[in-house]
Amino acid sequence: MTAPSDTGPAGPRRLPDAGGAPERAAVVGIGCRLPGGVDGPDALWALLRSGGTALGPLPQDRWAGMVDLLHEEDRPSAPWTAGALTAEEVAAFDHRFFGIDPATAERTEPLHRLLAETGVEALQDAGVTVAEAGGRTGVYTGSASVDSAAAVFGAGQRPGLLEVGGGGTGMLGTQLARFLDARGPLTTIDTACSSSLTALHYARRDLESGDVDLAIIAGVNSVSSPVVTRAFNDGGVLSDVCRPFDAKADGYVRGEGVVVVVLRRLSDARARGDRVYAVIAGSAVNSDGRSPQGLGAPSAEAQAELLADCYTRAGIDPARVGYVHAHGTGTRAGDRIEAQALHRVFARTAEDPLWVGSSKGAIGHQEGGAGVAGLAAAALAVHHGEIPPTAGHTNLRPALRRLAIRVPTEVVAWPDRGPERVAGVSSFGFGGSNAHAVLTSPPAPDRAEARGGGPERAHVLPVSAHTPEALAATAGAWAQALQRAAAREEEAGAPAGAGLRGFAATAGHRRDHHAHRAAVVAATTAEAARALRALAAGEGHACLVGPRRAAETAPRRLVWAFGGHGAQRPAMGRVLAERSPVFAAALAEVGEHLDAWGAHPSWNPLRGEPAGYAATQQAVFAFQVATARTLAAWGLTPDAVIGHSLGEVAAAHVAGALSLDQAARVIVARSRALQEVVAEGAMLATGLTEAQARERLADYPELDVAVLNGPRATVVSGPHGPLKRLAFDLASDGVWHRLLEDAPPAHSRIVRPGAERLAAELAGLEAAAPSVPMASTARHGAPAPVTDAAYWSAQLRDPVDLHAAVARTAHAGPALFVEVSPNATLATPITQILTHHALPAALSAPGALDADEHTALLHAVAACYTHGRIPAWPDRGLPHAPLPPLRWHRATAEAAPPLQEQLSGLGAAERRARLEHLARTLVAELAPVPVGPDDRDTSLEELGLTSHARLALRARLAGLDPALSRPGALDVEHTPTIAGLGASLATVLEDGGGPAPAKAAGHGSRRSG
Repeated sequence: MTAPSDTGPAGPRRLPDAGGAPERAAVVGIGCRLPGGVDGPDALWALLRSGGTALGPLPQDRWAGMVDLLHEEDRPSAPWTAGALTAEEVAAFDHRFFGIDPATAERTEPLHRLLAETGVEALQDAGVTVAEAGGRTGVYTGSASVDSAAAVFGAGQRPGLLEVGGGGTGMLGTQLARFLDARGPLTTIDTACSSSLTALHYARRDLESGDVDLAIIAGVNSVSSPVVTRAFNDGGVLSDVCRPFDAKADGYVRGEGVVVVVLRRLSDARARGDRVYAVIAGSAVNSDGRSPQGLGAPSAEAQAELLADCYTRAGIDPARVGYVHAHGTGTRAGDRIEAQALHRVFARTAEDPLWVGSSKGAIGHQEGGAGVAGLAAAALAVHHGEIPPTAGHTNLRPALRRLAIRVPTEVVAWPDRGPERVAGVSSFGFGGSNAHAVLTSPPAPDRAEARGGGPERAHVLPVSAHTPEALAATAGAWAQALQRAAAREEEAGAPAGAGLRGFAATAGHRRDHHAHRAAVVAATTAEAARALRALAAGEGHACLVGPRRAAETAPRRLVWAFGGHGAQRPAMGRVLAERSPVFAAALAEVGEHLDAWGAHPSWNPLRGEPAGYAATQQAVFAFQVATARTLAAWGLTPDAVIGHSLGEVAAAHVAGALSLDQAARVIVARSRALQEVVAEGAMLATGLTEAQARERLADYPELDVAVLNGPRATVVSGPHGPLKRLAFDLASDGVWHRLLEDAPPAHSRIVRPGAERLAAELAGLEAAAPSVPMASTARHGAPAPVTDAAYWSAQLRDPVDLHAAVARTAHAGPALFVEVSPNATLATPITQILTHHALPAALSAPGALDADEHTALLHAVAACYTHGRIPAWPDRGLPHAPLPPLRWHRATAEAAPPLQEQLSGLGAAERRARLEHLARTLVAELAPVPVGPDDRDTSLEELGLTSHARLALRARLAGLDPALSRPGALDVEHTPTIAGLGASLATVLEDGGGPAPAKAAGHGSRRSG
């Protein structure tokens, strides 16, 4: 349960050793959006391993919007075959996650959107948070796609600056880089079909040279333009089926999607405990040079030179290569020439052939994105130690059978060719630009796998997202992953929680923590999966804390509340002492100080129960201090403390007013003073207000009001006889009450002699001012009391006013109260106080849970997390566990009718009021400052709307009604206030869409009030 201190994820910049071997790059993350619903490395591997294909006719809903773009003589009777995404996949974009306004998002082309989301997924697959991905991170994109540009910037189109920013090829990675605050290279490389593998080559070099610390490489492609497909079709290179290296191969099928890989230097990956799919041992690029066959004709000689150069530079003998993921397009000339080059370099025999495959039969030719798609496929093959079948391939072409290559038609175990698995990846451009990369399996990890520590040890698994819908979807995906892990544990005969610790560490350290949060506290993987399924379904579960929205800018203040009499329970501290080294160490330290003040023998939960009243109070104090230390090890320290009677001693210590030795001195003397009067009386809890209690006590002069626990919760203290008579009267009147016969008559006149002796015994106690606000529960206590001898004497004698202390603390702002006691004695009164005053506070009471102490305390940690705190999660060095990435929020809002239709039937004044309200709403969405009714005459510039924001505002308005989209209809620059904008909207809509006036009324300045 220890939580090591967080020294930060980045660390100092690491450069390769001068004169030493280059620092190799490791593939640590993969993200993808590919045909067939392939949305991650697991789905990609499942498709490849199955030998199936995601190719087929273009979806009808997409084809219907494409076919009319073709020349009428080129329109086929049926949709073309492609590896295509669905219309929903193309259109979907969670712009709110990236902080992009709706107008800009609407004008951002699908490849830009897909790259941004898939890049985040790849980072999460790598276990890299957004904060870690900032700074010296490069974003390298390979693309040869002109489909989107042809649609947006073609003749007759009306693009604006937003379309330039959201559709330009050179800006494919911009949204991702800006979201991450990545400061490394931001490049788009186009070398035709070898674009993305060429991008990987340059990213690898930058990473090895120390120019970047993290490299994100994306390969993207689109088939949205039928005109581009028509050009390839006219060239005779397309087919209805892609059959790489097959006897029936007659062309390729275009494919679209995004594949992203994340690279980190291998030494850094090993130090972090990253999961490494494969190591990039080397890469190289070259070109075909002069080609007598002309454009598109590959050169076997150039390809062979590239392969030989790449393996020489990597220091790897080609004989060690077990598999080559070839370019393998399924064209006759391309496959033949590529096979010849492979045969020349690898020089295998018929008895010992080279396994060669391609993923294009499964996902289509990704063209500019094909290289990274092939690299991801090869990395997964290296990772799993299997060679997947090549979809579409049945029989090797006769002309290739004399070459020593084989194409797998079923899953093949990795051939034994040395101590590590080695694979090659080729990607060849239509214009003659070639690229090849060499992958190897990573060295064995230095760290042992995470172990759960037995089925009884619980862990906190935090889960969060940016919207409630995304949180539920993410929880559902995680539940499936944990259920699969639980099944593997059962099959292997491993402990039921063996993998949970690793999942918890990954969720804590390797995931971003968003506003909508929940946490699972469970001891087994299967139990955690069930709680996550409940979260996904919107149901409750005993292991689930939350969900709730955490304050993003100002998390709730944490208030530790330390209970008093009744806070003890049987076997308290035993489980925590066994399972938490921090708790056990703190308990031992407290015991030493108690012993020093004469508390022999001090309590140890592993040796038995405390003996006697004084020993019990000292044990509760020790438990409270040790628990506070344990929470501090989680990085959770209070912003304020409250102590109830006995609990004020621990509160004063945690607040910094008393040292541990001083607090031990106080609790030993105080507990002995109370033990002296245990037999002289007791306490009676009632449902009376303070006024009602004092009125009742007029008939019982021997009794005193001892505790004010809430608006209708007053405790009376005094001799046994009068207490029992009062209890009888209350019962007769139907008033709730409970006699606390095991309690001494604390805070009554009976303890006055003991309180005076306590002051003498503590004489000379030099208390400090609290460093953490301490709301005294002593009646009329100050917010920051001086806890000297006089204070403790009065505190023992005078009434406890929990009601005032809690109300005063909660009134200071939103707070989470955590009761730090073995047994929950304050949960009910604190809840009543907060409810009575409608205060913005919540409560976590571990002692009230039906769970062991360790699990209960973790529930408090989880509560702090869901209320906005980020604990110091334990186990930072554990290996990366395979948790699925965040799921996106897919809004399905229906299109609103045009503005003129919405305003029909309204009077002129109401129309203008509605339009001004609309203008204020849209401005508020874009402004970095709060915008209210008083800002109607404030210039948009003063409200913080940049030129880009004003463009976005104009675009958003243009989409609300056809009249507003006409050229010159609305000029935001000349209506630079909300009032002016509303008036201009009314004018345009009233006259049917003519140009707005050159200037509109309402140009003023932002008022200070």
